[in-house]
Amino acid sequence: RRLWIQTPRAAAAAAAAASVSFLPPANFCHTCYRPGKQVRLVVCSNIARSWCRKVMCEKCFGSEEALRAAWEDPEWVCTHCKKSCPPKAQCKTYARINKKRPKKNGGSKREVMGAGKQL
Repeated sequence: RRLWIQTPRAAAAAAAAASVSFLPPANFCHTCYRPGKQVRLVVCSNIARSWCRKVMCEKCFGSEEALRAAWEDPEWVCTHCKKSCPPKAQCKTYARINKKRPKKNGGSKREVMGAGKQL
């Protein structure tokens, strides 16, 4: 009988891969939020690793050559994975919106609602 020894990194990666189910690519462009029914979408190659589901539409590439290059490259990575999203990308929009939201006063909803009541 043979024992297999895994490094901690390999063990963590194997556990993560086993616990993550395959998710389909997003239906909307990450950069401009156009629906995939209206334009062609290119899927980030990190979807195979279950890291990213983001897609980018043909209009956000800027040129037909850039779109074709990304479409034919099996290792194409989206702007989000490269950490170079434009200001109008969904992740930037969510970050701006979340900064404007009021902060919660701490505690759970039950603790806040029942603060004045005696049990």
